[in-house]
Amino acid sequence: MRASIIASVRAEALFVSDLQPSEHPTPKQVRAAVLGSVDRHRAAGCAAMVAQEYGEHPVEAVARMRWATAAVHDAYPAVGRWTVWPRTRTLPAPLSRRRPAPEAR
Repeated sequence: MRASIIASVRAEALFVSDLQPSEHPTPKQVRAAVLGSVDRHRAAGCAAMVAQEYGEHPVEAVARMRWATAAVHDAYPAVGRWTVWPRTRTLPAPLSRRRPAPEAR
C-alpha cells in the first residue's frame, strides 16, 4: 500500500474521531484517536462517515479535513519517507513448494 493512501486513511480516521482541533492534541493523542476510529469503523466505515459529513456540512468538513491532514502529517512524520515497492520492479518469483529430490549417493 502506498504511503499516500495510508496517510489518507489515517486522516479520515482522525476526521471521524471525537478529537477536536481546539484541544491542540499531541501526536500521541492523534495516533490513539486514529487507531480507535479504525478499530471501531474500519477504513471503509471512516470513508463513508467522511463522505456523509461532506454532504451534510461541506464548509465545516473542509476545515476539519485540513486539520486532520496536518495533524496526521505531524503525528506520523516517517510516512513521507516510507519506501514502497516501485511499480517498475517485478516481484520475485514464488518459491517452489516442492522439495528438491534427495541427492543420489
